[in-house]
Amino acid sequence: MESQDELYGQAVWLAETEEHLSMTTLQRLLLIGYNRASRLMDSMIANGLVERYEKENGIGYRRVMPNG
Repeated sequence: MESQDELYGQAVWLAETEEHLSMTTLQRLLLIGYNRASRLMDSMIANGLVERYEKENGIGYRRVMPNG
C-alpha cells in the first residue's frame, strides 16, 4: 500500500536514515501537522517500514525495520 501523499518519499527517507522514528520527528523535519504525520506513519507501518508504537523511558517511538 503506497501512500498518495507527496511527502511519503521524504518520510521513507527519514525512516531509512533513523533507527527510531517518532511522530514529532516527522512533524518537525517535514514541517507538517499531527494529522498528516499520522497518515504518513500509518502508511509506513502498513508497508512494513516501521513497527507499531513502543514506549521506552516515557518516550514514544517506532522502531525502523531493517530492509522494510
